[in-house]
Amino acid sequence: SFWLKSQSIDCFRLATHSATTFFSAAHCIMEAIPFGLIFMYFTSFTLTHISCQVITCSLPKVAVDPHFESAWSVSAAGILLGYASVAAAFGYVSHGFIIDSAGNRYGPLFGLMFSMWGCGLSALLMSFSTSVLQLTIGAAFLRFCYAAGMPSLLKAIQLTIPFEHHGLAIGVVGFASRTGALSGRSLFGALLGHFSWRNIALMVSFTLLAVGSLVLTVVNCRLSKAHQIATSKTLSGTGKKAEGATLGCVAREPATWLMAVSFAFLCWLMHTDDFMPLIFFGLTGSPNSIPLSGAFPLGSLVGMMANTVAASHGWFRSRQSRDKLYVHIICIAFLSFACLSQLAPPANVVPEPSGAGHIFWVSVMLFIAGFCLAPGYYLLVNIYCMEAGKDDSATLVGIYEFIAFCSKGAADPMLLNMADTCSWKATIGTLSLLALASGILLHVFHCRCEVIRVCGLLAEPGGLERYDHGEDGNG
Repeated sequence: SFWLKSQSIDCFRLATHSATTFFSAAHCIMEAIPFGLIFMYFTSFTLTHISCQVITCSLPKVAVDPHFESAWSVSAAGILLGYASVAAAFGYVSHGFIIDSAGNRYGPLFGLMFSMWGCGLSALLMSFSTSVLQLTIGAAFLRFCYAAGMPSLLKAIQLTIPFEHHGLAIGVVGFASRTGALSGRSLFGALLGHFSWRNIALMVSFTLLAVGSLVLTVVNCRLSKAHQIATSKTLSGTGKKAEGATLGCVAREPATWLMAVSFAFLCWLMHTDDFMPLIFFGLTGSPNSIPLSGAFPLGSLVGMMANTVAASHGWFRSRQSRDKLYVHIICIAFLSFACLSQLAPPANVVPEPSGAGHIFWVSVMLFIAGFCLAPGYYLLVNIYCMEAGKDDSATLVGIYEFIAFCSKGAADPMLLNMADTCSWKATIGTLSLLALASGILLHVFHCRCEVIRVCGLLAEPGGLERYDHGEDGNG
């Protein structure tokens, strides 16, 4: 009895010590990682992507809208998306420059305000449109405002999140974009049985205006605190200005442009989600194309989630191995698009509703494509811009997005006109070739980064450090 009592006491002490250690570690982690602030960033980017679904989910419904006075076709949808992409391109480069010019205190705040409130007002404008011109203006303004989101969030992350958690924060932002696309698609699919697309656009508008005010209040407090800390360190002489390669030095390296072209192709592929309901209907003829086309953003969401889990558990041996993995799975996306092209109807005809088996395989291929494309699209370029640009990170990411969305402005009308005049098989086949080209360019980029130093280049592939001139004056 005495032995059992002593053993019980020892077990109790051990359990108490283990619990205390666990909660102490958890408390340290919670203090080190500002989850509340990351959640605010997650919420803001999720809502702006939900607002973009006003464009995506209205496209199949405009043709049967009794209040819409203009003629509507797939080609008209391509032209609308083309103008919206060009507006986003100019939004990225202008917002990035303004955010950096406004300084660390007010730059990110301005970008988030313009993004959330601007998207809310744009959705409101689209809900009252009755012609192609009005709908195009609303979509273009929405995309222009949406473009302020990523540069402002990257700047805010750089200022308010500890350096060792930047990858986690950027991964969560990428996760938010797919969450917004998927939840917005699901929301529209569920509500369209009870409301028109115009009513849903109004709901999205009011939500963005209300929640945006809350997010801006929280972020403003954290930016003020970060600015005060940075100012006190500078005055005491302990602060150190972030140093990085100049934009001109980065621009002179050919590897930078390899990344730019590859990112443009990835942008075309990821933003086929803008007209994914049209693609799904063209492939299957399903009347439920809006919710079922969520297979693509769902795959992207799972891809970002898998990346976050792998990074947090240390499954990547190095950044180099991680980046190479992204390149390899992009090539798997090429195979999934190639399989989709074989599932597409051969002629330009309105497809009859397909059977459950055909719809299932189309959904699976779209899921795989989204899963394989998302990590490379959301992480590679953004981490590169933060490490290369430092104080000019918002400008650098704006330049990359400007190039990508300008090219997308021409690609969307081309792809949808191809589907309208030729067939969806030709459009999907083109997408498969774009995935292959993107994977090859990224592979060449990483091979080059192993043998050269871009502006004082990579201490290890993927990480930029300050450019250091040699004694002879050459890099």
